[in-house]
Amino acid sequence: MEFDSREAILVAAHNLFLTQRGLRVSLNDICIAANVNVGMVHYHFDNKQGLLVMLFERLCASWAEELPQLLARQLPVRRKLELHVEQIIRNYRRYPYATKLM
Repeated sequence: MEFDSREAILVAAHNLFLTQRGLRVSLNDICIAANVNVGMVHYHFDNKQGLLVMLFERLCASWAEELPQLLARQLPVRRKLELHVEQIIRNYRRYPYATKLM
């Protein structure tokens, strides 16, 4: 299996942001965790900001998958809204660093 440096960087950043509870993780720390050099971050994302944007887009895409499933359910509108708010809260707790990316 070929090493995917782009994916390794995204996974390392995600894991470090979760364990460090914030975005103060250095690019060097991300590279060490991903087992890549800083040049690979620049190659795939241009800079740390580009990495953060891609990470946020990935989170949003995963959250967006939940909404059509919820809308398709045969439930009263109020219950769908309650479930949607529960999903938002769950995602916030699961990915607390995401609000800092907004």
